[in-house]
Amino acid sequence: MGDPREGVRPIDRRRPAPGLPAGLDAAVLLAAHEATRALLTAGSPREVVDVVLNLVENLGAEVIPARLAGADALPLDLSFGVDEPLLPVADPASIPRLQLETLLPGFLEDARSVVMNLRYRAQLRDEATCDALTGLMNRRGLDRRLHQLRPGDAIAMIDFDHFKRLNDTAGHAAGDEVLAAFGQLLRDRLRSCDLAARYGGEEIVVAALKIAPEVLVDRLEEVRHTWGHVRPQPTTFSAGVAPVTGSGGAALQAADGALYRAKTAGRNRTEVARWTQVAG
Repeated sequence: MGDPREGVRPIDRRRPAPGLPAGLDAAVLLAAHEATRALLTAGSPREVVDVVLNLVENLGAEVIPARLAGADALPLDLSFGVDEPLLPVADPASIPRLQLETLLPGFLEDARSVVMNLRYRAQLRDEATCDALTGLMNRRGLDRRLHQLRPGDAIAMIDFDHFKRLNDTAGHAAGDEVLAAFGQLLRDRLRSCDLAARYGGEEIVVAALKIAPEVLVDRLEEVRHTWGHVRPQPTTFSAGVAPVTGSGGAALQAADGALYRAKTAGRNRTEVARWTQVAG
């Protein structure tokens, strides 16, 4: 057997290292390298866009909205749908223009891949914590978010009145129709920062951030009024509201107690908790 090294050209250690691409210096390549590293730790599409905009600035160019762009803008959208379309701008005969044309297209392909992956992961998380019938958060998602509630927030436990009777007389399809319609109503009426979840069966939890319990009561009464016009079945609901004074779990227990008082007081009403635990 012959020497396996035969035919292998020895490394010429006297050969100089390959030079940088014309017009690019080490600082520019370092900026591109650091931006690529930053993509690996981006936690949202917004963070990816921030990395891209920072790189464009480090390459000596500017960013403008596409609606204001002229002939000196490159047709490379930097926003990925997070903002309105944004384009990099540099004088056609400048070094920044050369740097953009050399480094930015490949970097944007990597950034686009990161954005798509982040959105896919977010979709999976949403599907794992979303109740398919109501479109609200499910119990698993609520349990993960309860600990984020703080003093100054308010929480409500909602339960439909005589829901079992509805299922028994009109069928489970009618009950599902009620839950789906109520979920849609809450999604339409609540703020994007608030939480709404199907707690189990016909029980719904609403957590409103940075508002007093009395304000949440008013909002639920507005929902009650609208529900009387849009409900697919003649079904009412009762609710209990409590302020968050310690843990979200303790406030939820207090709201459940207030709900019980609303039920025993005649249903189709909202009661406010008389007290909550300071910690739990």
